[in-house]
Amino acid sequence: MGNKNSRNSISTNSRKGSARVHSTKDSNNIDTGTSSSISQSANSVMIEGRQYHRMEGSSYFLPRDELEQDRLNSQHFSLKALIGGNLFPLVESKLPRNARVLDIGCGSGCWVMEMAIEHPEFEVTGVDMADMFPTTIRPENVKFELCDVIAGLPFPDNSFDFVHMRLMIVALRANEWPQVLKEAYRVLKPGGLISLVESDFTEQTDKPVIEKFNSEFFKAMAGIGQDPFVGSKLGTLLTEANFDVIDSQEKFLCYGLPLTPIAREMLINWRNAMLSLKPLLAHRLTSNQELYPSIVEEYIQAIMEAAWRVKIWALSGQKPAVVQEAK
Repeated sequence: MGNKNSRNSISTNSRKGSARVHSTKDSNNIDTGTSSSISQSANSVMIEGRQYHRMEGSSYFLPRDELEQDRLNSQHFSLKALIGGNLFPLVESKLPRNARVLDIGCGSGCWVMEMAIEHPEFEVTGVDMADMFPTTIRPENVKFELCDVIAGLPFPDNSFDFVHMRLMIVALRANEWPQVLKEAYRVLKPGGLISLVESDFTEQTDKPVIEKFNSEFFKAMAGIGQDPFVGSKLGTLLTEANFDVIDSQEKFLCYGLPLTPIAREMLINWRNAMLSLKPLLAHRLTSNQELYPSIVEEYIQAIMEAAWRVKIWALSGQKPAVVQEAK
């Protein structure tokens, strides 16, 4: 089942142990269940050769090294192809020509850079707790800032036309979503727009390998306060933050064989992310952590055999043009 030589297996480059996402990580909150090679510094922790973000109070658990940058960039282009662009048509039609744009949890900065190039009249700002974004080579209409969004955004009220948030599912605890959306609402101008894109990897299958792996992953997320089901709640979260939901879309990635080019790239991406979660998951799945890579390979093979589907939730909201002052 986990045979790497199978014609149905996925081939990757030699750095197949890579993985990552955007934002932050608090190593103090994660029970790795291992005494393997670990070294720490002021803002990062090295575990078995991978660099993870180490920030007080953050629940982010993916790496923040060059391999993770590669994974994030691959993920960006795959999602762009799946969704059909960097902006949803309805949002693009409503933005002013000289829009001020904010990307919360910008990660490697790929979306920010492309937006700035595609729309040179925009002013695009990316914020993230991890400094994985470009520091020198970038368009003149791009700015990046280190920022803990949980502590608040360093911008005045009513200062942006559009806020973009994507795949924050592993960056925010369930109880942090409302406060982050409240901050997004605050910095948006009246009539300003917000887009949320989140993955939903909760579909059940008849494969015990998948169900066991996902169950332990969900338990690990819940243990640090995250919600693997948050994608289905985005509409409610936007409404509760006083946004008007103006668009809601559902896209699907089907991992059944034969894989489409987008599905293949995203499944490689998912495998690399799962491999990078060894400190979080290995002790939950095996008493011999050296077996973890082979468990991931068996999991990925089962995903293709089950034609597992991942849903992508894409919602857009609008701050009312006339904001009622609280009495």
